Amino acid sequence: MNGLDLALRAAAPVRLEVVLRVAPGEVVALVGRSGAGKTSVLRCIAGLHRGASGHVRVAGETWMDSARGILVPAHRRRVGLLFQAYGLFPHMTALANVMAAGASRAEAQALLAAVHLEGLEDRLPGALSGGQQQRVALARALARRPAVLLLDEPFSAVDRPTRRALAETLLELRASLACPTLLVSHDIADIDRLADRVAVIGDGRVLQDGLLEALRASPAGTEVAALVGR
Repeated sequence: MNGLDLALRAAAPVRLEVVLRVAPGEVVALVGRSGAGKTSVLRCIAGLHRGASGHVRVAGETWMDSARGILVPAHRRRVGLLFQAYGLFPHMTALANVMAAGASRAEAQALLAAVHLEGLEDRLPGALSGGQQQRVALARALARRPAVLLLDEPFSAVDRPTRRALAETLLELRASLACPTLLVSHDIADIDRLADRVAVIGDGRVLQDGLLEALRASPAGTEVAALVGR
């Protein structure tokens, strides 16, 4: 499979038993209560958590296969990460932050333009609004030419109008993104706007996986119904 193919089992920090496939260009939202294992799935894919067994395959490459003894270190995985905390280098300009991910100056300028930050390339993060900092973080995530994009509550630190604007920017970029994307969010509006499919996670397992409309129409239990906003 050229997208994302994973089967993860873990006992800590939370119990996991997750099997999931995401096609190239597809956005799958991971939905669940706090502690359900959503962020742990992302960390296992990125190679930031090594306590899992199973396999992670992305774009035809095997990043982890416990049965075969394969474990590619995090720095060699082509992952674009976008978290709630922007994680920008405070002493570096917006342009330098994007270039730090491996982009040339021209590429970084093009990425900042793509996220609507023309003219702000030389500003330090402290001189940018929260929404603008998250746009820089998105440009930096894309600068790695990721094989998979991982978004963990990326809009939760900004106000509602800014969330909508950031979501619209991500929608604009989707046409040029051929990589699979996993989105963790508690906001059903973000999920409805951005996701092609929803995987509801509870107690470390996928309780139900499908179109948001299908899950709302026929949820596999009260927890699924509550999480998808039925």
